Amino acid sequence: MTAETVAEHDVVLCVGDTSFLDYGSIKAKTEGYGPIGKAGNV
Repeated sequence: MTAETVAEHDVVLCVGDTSFLDYGSIKAKTEGYGPIGKAGNV
């Protein structure tokens, strides 16, 4: 379905988000965040 949709356009931008947020300095506020990065829960 994606291939069909982009085939209609001459130019298609594919944007990726490689942001990494480090909550290590605010451990008191991290309860309930769930998994963070490859390290699991903080």
